[in-house]
Amino acid sequence: MNIKIRSEQIKDYRRIAEINALAFEGEYVGEVTMVDSLRHGTMFDQELSLVAEVEGKVMGHVLFYPFDMYLNGKITKTVCLGPIAVDPEFQKSGVGGNLIEEGHKILKEKGYKLSFLFGHPSYYPRFGYIMNMFGKSNIKFEIDNMKQIEMASDEIKERTVKPSDLKELMGIWENWYGDIDLAIRPGEGLMDWISHTSDIKASVFLKSQEIIGFVRYNKNNLNDIRMFIAKNKEATMEILKYLKNSTSMKSIELPVHPDSTAINFFEDLEYMVDLQTWDAGMIKILDENDKDVEIYCREVQEGIRKAGLIVYPPSYDMA
Repeated sequence: MNIKIRSEQIKDYRRIAEINALAFEGEYVGEVTMVDSLRHGTMFDQELSLVAEVEGKVMGHVLFYPFDMYLNGKITKTVCLGPIAVDPEFQKSGVGGNLIEEGHKILKEKGYKLSFLFGHPSYYPRFGYIMNMFGKSNIKFEIDNMKQIEMASDEIKERTVKPSDLKELMGIWENWYGDIDLAIRPGEGLMDWISHTSDIKASVFLKSQEIIGFVRYNKNNLNDIRMFIAKNKEATMEILKYLKNSTSMKSIELPVHPDSTAINFFEDLEYMVDLQTWDAGMIKILDENDKDVEIYCREVQEGIRKAGLIVYPPSYDMA
C-alpha cells in the first residue's frame, strides 16, 4: 500500500474533520473543533499538520503543535503530538505510524528538542516515547479547613480577558510557572487565553480596577481548575476567597508544583500535594544531543527528580 505524507492544505479541512469524527466516534467529538482551534494559535505551523494519502484520498491526519517550554530554567522548543486520527477503514495498516515517523523527521530538521503527549501506553513507546514523564501536580484545599479565608472583598471583580491584559498576564505567568520543568509558556494572542468551551471560564481578576490574577476553571467544578496565577501572596488569598465563596463544593484543587516559587503564597494554609506521573504522560527525545532533555527524562525515571507540570492551553479544553 502506497502512503503519501504531506502538509495539510485548506482543501483538506473538511476531510480532516470527517476523519476525526469517524476515529473518535461519539455524541460529541471535541477533536474536530480542537484541530480547527489550534490552527488559530499563534505558534501553529502548517508544515507540522500532516495528512496521509492512500490512493489519492486523505485517510489520516496528525497535528504537532509547537510550544515554548521551560526545562532547567531555559526555553526549549517542543511540540505536542495530537490529535492523530485515521479513518477506521485504514486503522492498523501503518497510516498512523507513517504520520508519526514523518512528523518526527520534520521536527528534527526544524530543531525541536522533544515531543510530548497523553497517549496509549501500548502504542506510542514503539516510536520512542518514554512513559511516566509527567502527569498531575495539584495542591488541594478542604473548604472547611480554610480558616484563614473569610469573605472576599467587594473590590474583587471577575471579567473576561482583553487584548490589553496580555502583557501583564504574561508577566504574572512567568513569576508563577517560569521556574518549573515542562511549563508551557502561553502564547501572546487573545485566543491563547480565552475559553474555547462553554463549561470553562477564563477570567481576569481585578482589585480596585488593577489586575491581580487570572483563573481558567470549570465553572461547575472547582476541582477542575486549568490555570491559576496571581500577582503575589495577597492576591492569591483574595482570589481564593472569591472562589471559596462562589462554590458549595467541599474542596478546591489548583495546578501548582511543589517546587515552584508560587508555593510560598500558600504557606499560611493547610493543603495536600498531589504529584503523580502517569503511564500516558510521555516524552520523546528528538535531539539526542540535548542534555537538558536527556537528563530530565533519566532523572524522573530514576526517581531523583520530580516530574514537571504541563498546563495545556484553552484549545485542548475541548478534548
